[in-house]
Amino acid sequence: MSNKKSFKTMLIMLGVVTLGVLSSYYFIYRDIKSKNEHISSLIQQLDFQSSRQEYLVSTQRMIENLNSDMTKINDSIVSKDGDVEFIENLENRAKNKGLTINIESLNVEDDPTSTASSITKLKLSAKTKGSWDGTYTFLSELESLPFKIKIEKFSIVNESRSEVLDGKQTYTYSPDWKTSFEIVVLKYK
Repeated sequence: MSNKKSFKTMLIMLGVVTLGVLSSYYFIYRDIKSKNEHISSLIQQLDFQSSRQEYLVSTQRMIENLNSDMTKINDSIVSKDGDVEFIENLENRAKNKGLTINIESLNVEDDPTSTASSITKLKLSAKTKGSWDGTYTFLSELESLPFKIKIEKFSIVNESRSEVLDGKQTYTYSPDWKTSFEIVVLKYK
């Protein structure tokens, strides 16, 4: 009986030890599972923060690009009080090319097709007189001004003429060229 009792005791002890080992495995498993869930949650938060950071950086770059585009757009429109400066710039460019310039008319008119209530049109009619080179370079500079300029009317004429003297036709060549143009530039009200 003693053998049976000791076998029973051993079996009970083995059961208790097995139960203890299984319990410790269970608690270790729960601890590992809890830590894995916590790590998974942290990884998801990190991914979310990373995606959010990328989005914010992308948005910031887009805003910076828009700001530079807006600056370019604003610089292409004559400022509210800049019409006199614009005309003086035009006159100086013509004079630097050896041309005489005469501003014939200057009108400010609203554009009915424009949706911007703070922008209007500055319409300018002018005539120049001078050499072909001066006229050509002046017109090139007119096109390359930083403002959005629309040339609505343009004509160029050489002052050469022909005459009939004593039955012979003679040509008088003039080095002067006359231009007449009408431009429209956007202007802030």
